[in-house]
Amino acid sequence: MSVGDSFSWTQDKEARSLDPDEWIGDRSLLSLERKTKLSQEDVIKHTKRFFGEGGLGLKLTEETSHCLTFEGGGGFVTVTLFSEEERTRVDLVTQEWDYHAKRFASDFL
Repeated sequence: MSVGDSFSWTQDKEARSLDPDEWIGDRSLLSLERKTKLSQEDVIKHTKRFFGEGGLGLKLTEETSHCLTFEGGGGFVTVTLFSEEERTRVDLVTQEWDYHAKRFASDFL
């Protein structure tokens, strides 16, 4: 992490009704926010390389100019980008990929 970058994370519980055939227990979501000097295009490139084919191998299930969602291994990672005063704010929300999302946020952004 370089000077001027910021990093924070929170962990929340998602409450919902479950089908009896589904996994029973809490479904924990991790939400991360990071501000970087990288452009949105560079963040998208790094995100695809890290989470997609050639990286963790998650399937890219949604892609817009400012949002990517990957799924696999019983979980997901959603990355949403916002332009903010010469920086890009990166919001990551994940289930089951907490370790990798934290690593991505601290090592690649």
